[in-house]
Amino acid sequence: MDGLFNLLKSIIAMPFEKLRMLLKRKQMDSSETNDVLEGGDLITQSDPGVEELVSNKVVINQSSGGIVIVPNALAIGERRAMGKIDESMEFRYIGKVQNGKDKMDVLTHDNYPFMLIPQTGTSILGCNAFEGIVSGVSEPKLFDALKKLTEIEKEIEVIQNVSLPIKRRNYGYKPDIAILWKSKGIAIDVEIDEPYDIKSREPIHCTDDEKDYIRNAYFLENGWFVIRIAEEQVIKNVDGIYGYVSNIISVFAKDKRFARDYGINPVKRWSKEEAQKMAEDGYRDKYLPEDKIVPVEDVDSDDGYIAPQNFGFKKPTIEIIDHQYDEYLNKIKEVSENHAYVRIKRLEDGYEYITTKELIKSSSIGFSFKDVIEDKDFYLPYANVDSYVGLNNIKIEKGDIDWQEFVYDTMVHCRPIHFKYEKTSEPWPTERTVLYIKPFLTYIEGAQKFIEKHSKMEWLRYVSIGFYNWLCNLKNMSEFSGYCLYRKDVRMFNSFRILEGYAYDCYKPLVKYDTNDVLRVLEKGDGRLAEIIYSHFTNEEKEDFVNIANNGHALVIQEKYDEAQKYYFKFPEEMVISGSTTWRQGLLEDIEKFSMNETYGAKFDHVKKLICDNDE
Repeated sequence: MDGLFNLLKSIIAMPFEKLRMLLKRKQMDSSETNDVLEGGDLITQSDPGVEELVSNKVVINQSSGGIVIVPNALAIGERRAMGKIDESMEFRYIGKVQNGKDKMDVLTHDNYPFMLIPQTGTSILGCNAFEGIVSGVSEPKLFDALKKLTEIEKEIEVIQNVSLPIKRRNYGYKPDIAILWKSKGIAIDVEIDEPYDIKSREPIHCTDDEKDYIRNAYFLENGWFVIRIAEEQVIKNVDGIYGYVSNIISVFAKDKRFARDYGINPVKRWSKEEAQKMAEDGYRDKYLPEDKIVPVEDVDSDDGYIAPQNFGFKKPTIEIIDHQYDEYLNKIKEVSENHAYVRIKRLEDGYEYITTKELIKSSSIGFSFKDVIEDKDFYLPYANVDSYVGLNNIKIEKGDIDWQEFVYDTMVHCRPIHFKYEKTSEPWPTERTVLYIKPFLTYIEGAQKFIEKHSKMEWLRYVSIGFYNWLCNLKNMSEFSGYCLYRKDVRMFNSFRILEGYAYDCYKPLVKYDTNDVLRVLEKGDGRLAEIIYSHFTNEEKEDFVNIANNGHALVIQEKYDEAQKYYFKFPEEMVISGSTTWRQGLLEDIEKFSMNETYGAKFDHVKKLICDNDE
């Protein structure tokens, strides 16, 4: 009782502003306990009442004489978050990116680990020392592993407790781990992502939350590479992650000393809904060491700290990024206003969504929308949009062809299909919408063993790899498999039982198809399939000189010579494409190789003559 009396008496003796900060902090709910106070003086260890509060485990953060009052404390294992100390907001540039991309990288990826690459020539904003620490179970483990990079090259710095100042803000972003090699123009922000807060179970680092997209874009626009890794990968395979990071340095520093063999199991990134399910299932508890888990508040180290609004804190928004996305938003709005639907193509793999004006919700750096086919919510940064097209009709009717041929055509275009289906067990037809159509699964060698070990969905994904290669010369489809949206599972169907239906006018592949897939089907002489693959490439991929040449070859195989010449004469003859090889030389080498094929070689002899006649 005396202890409580002394505590109350000491709190009364506190300066009013500090008391206000203390009380306000204690009122915060669990979702706000990641926040650290902004503005005013820090409560210090010498202030009246603090010793008692510390002994009652209300205070957890302390550094340089400063502490922050946090109800029930924070973090897991060794993780602890320090209070807002004097933070340097010095803006200084330490070099330029020497080996990046021609333009800023896309912001979305489906799996961990992944990296984002800044644009070549971008000025690299220097980081400042920060008198605070945010560390957890995985950060020290990875930090110790990455320190080995400094043994290979003394110029490399592997550091923590630094802050990248944010424009138009009075604080900075805190990398989990920063890697600097200034003479090579390399600055890397290494981030370790968890699906949810260990105590509150609130989802974090979600694909449909724009906070990380803004953060990533800010680092990229200021010359930093970004590497994001799943916490689970660090815990289970820190050596593999070290090899992954080391190889990245090898590539962008052009230094073979850092080349490493490594193997990492990919971890699928999570949406808010998926992260919530992971929290309910205790997903993190399954891989975190038991002796490291403390039932206290985790710290989302996205900022190192985030202060509540009523202390004058302003969250990062699009305004901190120089590159503005108003043009994307305005164009999408314009398209949606004038059409019943909008078809949106994703930049990294060409995957297409169909939505409507009413289902689009714009935000500062991207937009969320519901796909009307999948009946599912998505989030896409504007920088990851390849194209958007207005449509008034999204259905492709069967026409005069039979269902076997229509299903085949739907499959090769990776289109979803909707149909009424006759079931022998029911007197009425069943309606189904099916994605990712592939040939009947059980006909493929090894299918049953694979499905028993993994799942039907994983098998569907597996057979999608190299799908076009073994699809060559198949012209119709009687029995097929696909992901049924109603059953939410892979099901088998027979096209003879389809009574009526249509395909949706959009491209939804299960895996990404690229130049290698085109080359494989060209070698088998299927020009139509090669042309179809090219037709679904992104705009950037369609302008690649290799893809342009290959599509010309695909047209030649189909004897579409006039169309082929449009691709063959796309670039100036003397344009250098590799080393000293010109566009014309490369093209004629390809044509010479294809002319040796017994099946379709004569077609390329014909086109070679056309090109030579054109020279004359």
